[in-house]
Amino acid sequence: MVLGLPLAAVAQNVNTDELTVPIIGGGDYRVVLNNLLRIFLLWAGIIAFLFVLWGGFMYLTAGGDSAKTGAALKTITNAVIGIIIIALSYVLVLFVIQQLKKVGPTTNSVVVPGSKEDKRIQREKRQRDSGVDPAVDDGSSRQHDGRDSET
Repeated sequence: MVLGLPLAAVAQNVNTDELTVPIIGGGDYRVVLNNLLRIFLLWAGIIAFLFVLWGGFMYLTAGGDSAKTGAALKTITNAVIGIIIIALSYVLVLFVIQQLKKVGPTTNSVVVPGSKEDKRIQREKRQRDSGVDPAVDDGSSRQHDGRDSET
């Protein structure tokens, strides 16, 4: 019950036609990876914050006992160090995801009909169908229609 509370916030965005949960992503691996890492770091941050609260509770209930206050301060210190590591990890994840976005389209990307990418794909398909390898096409396989190309 408690573990599902963050998912309740996105419950209104669930598309029942496609049966996908938008918090995970769906198509692109970069979106899925980004969302999974954000969920993981969110839960790690919540746990670290709970350790800060637990350390504060231990400190308040120590009753002046130096061993108990030392243990409480150690718990708080370790939790704060954990929060710093989680924050730095989040920044690193954001940086890596931004770099992955610069890589370019993936195999499941959408090509807009009529775009340069669509025309390139269609040209390569025609060349493959005609038996010409697009990687080594030097232009000699094109048929000359008798007109000069200089007009």
